[in-house]
Amino acid sequence: MLRSWSRPLVASLTLVVLLLPGCGGNDDGAADTTLAATTTTPPATTEAPVATTTVPSEASSVDDSVVTAGWVQVPQSADLFSSDGSQEMNSVVRWEGGFVAVGGDGGELGRDAAVWVSADGLVWSRVVDPDGLTADGWQTMNAVTTGGPGLVAVGTSAPGLHKDDAAVWTSTDGLRWILVPDDSGDFSGAGDHHMADVVAGGPGLVAVGSVGSVDTGVAAVWTSQDGLAWTRVAHSDEVFGGDKWQFMASVTDSDLGLVAVGGDSSGGDLDAAVWTSLDGLVWSRVVDTDGMLAGSGDQAMASVTVGGPGLVAVGREMPGSDFDGVVWLSSDGASWTRIDTGDAFGGPGDQAVAQVSEVDGGLMAVGYERIEDRDAQVWESADGLAWAKSSDPDLIAEGLQEIHSLAASTERIIAVGYSGDIASTNAAVWHHPD
Repeated sequence: MLRSWSRPLVASLTLVVLLLPGCGGNDDGAADTTLAATTTTPPATTEAPVATTTVPSEASSVDDSVVTAGWVQVPQSADLFSSDGSQEMNSVVRWEGGFVAVGGDGGELGRDAAVWVSADGLVWSRVVDPDGLTADGWQTMNAVTTGGPGLVAVGTSAPGLHKDDAAVWTSTDGLRWILVPDDSGDFSGAGDHHMADVVAGGPGLVAVGSVGSVDTGVAAVWTSQDGLAWTRVAHSDEVFGGDKWQFMASVTDSDLGLVAVGGDSSGGDLDAAVWTSLDGLVWSRVVDTDGMLAGSGDQAMASVTVGGPGLVAVGREMPGSDFDGVVWLSSDGASWTRIDTGDAFGGPGDQAVAQVSEVDGGLMAVGYERIEDRDAQVWESADGLAWAKSSDPDLIAEGLQEIHSLAASTERIIAVGYSGDIASTNAAVWHHPD
């Protein structure tokens, strides 16, 4: 059974997909308990239109000036960001003028879904909702989006010791959450069921993940009109299956339809994989005729977004003893080009990219770099072709840090993940003026 499964890819790249986690500080004041804001931003149902320009096969020279310095970690209070076990934020979304982050909190005896809210990205509150976020066994929220009754989060729930089921939570205000009942039985059944990501699109909402195990798992898609009633898209071996293991780690919506990315180990090692759909109900597997999704060792995509010349996907590969970040571009979702990013995503140690997002017309990717300790890391690009890695000292601290997700308002960029050590991890937030 895979615990805390989500966008990030496991370091071994044999690759079990983890929740990119992924591991305190002094409190400088009491956090607000509301998600109030002076302005209201309506939920977006689609991302920016996809461009139709041709993707060049090589990147232009990297411009170091594109990198944004000046990140600051929000001070960590013991009751807000830490616990006796492991705690992390896996996904953050801008909503109602503020921010909502989701993740998990727990130790060896159990784990609960966890939610934090902030009106400005600087002062945060931990949501206390035992009826909606606490249950027997293990629960983790892997991703959150706007849609349905307001907010929809997806992840896993494991009421027993040896099996994971898919799970969906909804909220109208970010403060009170409902665990959606599995009335259709499509969240459970034979094998583990994992939801890794969710997006507003298709008939209303589309969630992606996998069903099965690392040895025999298949990619899976669930859809909903309102976030409350869900149906799993009918399985097809030709589209979602194959030998060994297939999984979807991320999904995005565009004017050209939906695009999901992940991995497939049918070829003997792990290769990146892409699926497309016009409506979220009927899917096609992209055929890698140019070999851009495969290569020496293991490759997998962890995140996809609209941006650059059309679509941008990031992930990692393990050609040798360590792993590096990878960027792919596409103008239509059907044909992909792997970009030469120079040393931005490579070099000594490990570089792992968890998410890529469009920010202010450019692109920002987040994850971690491990040379000695594991440090949070940010990469930026103006066009998806040329990338630069941050050398911001405020992202580097003692112990372990990873960034899993980011969101931006007109005032600032928010990144979330964890910080800590091998024994325990604490939820973590970084902010930067936009």
